[in-house]
Amino acid sequence: MSGQMILAIETALGGGSVALLGGDEILYQHSGSVSRAAELILAVDEALESARSPVTDLQMIAVSTGPGSFTGIRVGIATALGLARSREIAVSGISLFDAEQRLLALGEDSATEVRLRGDALQTLNAATVSRQHARISQEGKDWRLYNLSKTNPVVLNGRPMEGEGDSTVLHDGDRVEMGEVVFRYHSH
Repeated sequence: MSGQMILAIETALGGGSVALLGGDEILYQHSGSVSRAAELILAVDEALESARSPVTDLQMIAVSTGPGSFTGIRVGIATALGLARSREIAVSGISLFDAEQRLLALGEDSATEVRLRGDALQTLNAATVSRQHARISQEGKDWRLYNLSKTNPVVLNGRPMEGEGDSTVLHDGDRVEMGEVVFRYHSH
């Protein structure tokens, strides 16, 4: 393994996920049941044990800053900061909107999928979502929201989006609701 060892924590959506990266190699990944503090600490320990690495080998902790569950975001950030400060490790907050792949799919087969880099796919449980209902992608300088369900439409600023495949450009302050996932879009 060459390059930085990075612990990645995502607790903003569904059950959360933890990954340990060594350079360009994924050394460990786990999705689901890590959105609570006790579960998250156990998953971090398991990640380090599976890679046979002590916490002192970490050079960076990357943690999701949402959008997503406020409580989940707080758990992830608090855990990342606690580990980082106790071991003098760099920490970086990563917005799901600023993720390199620039794609967020909400729902699909009882899960929420987030593509963070190239082919790296994390599946995060979302119990109230049974199939894909929405997608948000960056197109040029704009973020576009797509409604993908007739029966459970995405609600934008209090109004359900009309048809399946309907899309709109998101504007600063827009409120997006889809099942348990609710967030307000803010442009940079």
